[in-house]
Amino acid sequence: MDILDLVREAVENSVEAGASFIEVSVSMADGGGSVAVSDDGVLSVDGDPFERGCTTKGIGRGDGLSLIREASSGRCSLERWNGRTVLRFHVDDARLGEGLSSSLLPIFLFPAEIALTIDMAGRSMTLRTGELRDADAFPDRAGAIGRFREMVRQKEGEIYG
Repeated sequence: MDILDLVREAVENSVEAGASFIEVSVSMADGGGSVAVSDDGVLSVDGDPFERGCTTKGIGRGDGLSLIREASSGRCSLERWNGRTVLRFHVDDARLGEGLSSSLLPIFLFPAEIALTIDMAGRSMTLRTGELRDADAFPDRAGAIGRFREMVRQKEGEIYG
């Protein structure tokens, strides 16, 4: 599982908690990656939210945060302050999947406004749902998916040089 798969799990968890705005920060350095996901959803879990099966969403749910705990070797936290829920985790063997646009596309299809920043060794790229809509690159139909992929390729230059 690459780091963006874990981000997708975290964003899905935020959406299921009722979030309408989600900020994601991914920082890659020295082979590791740190992630912070902040949302305006509701944190309403009894028990350890990282325990497999711990959920308020019904039977067969509740694996997302346990996958994150597993991948991060327990270096994860979930806290609530100032009306926001913040999930943080770190993975030692962090890699971005092949084809960054393919990895990012599902993250932007969730029904929430998303701001995603990826930082690699001090260089960063940011994508926002509103920016994608303004550029007619929101990946919800064929023509826009091509524009989304091109926008991601352009922004990749900002982190890869």
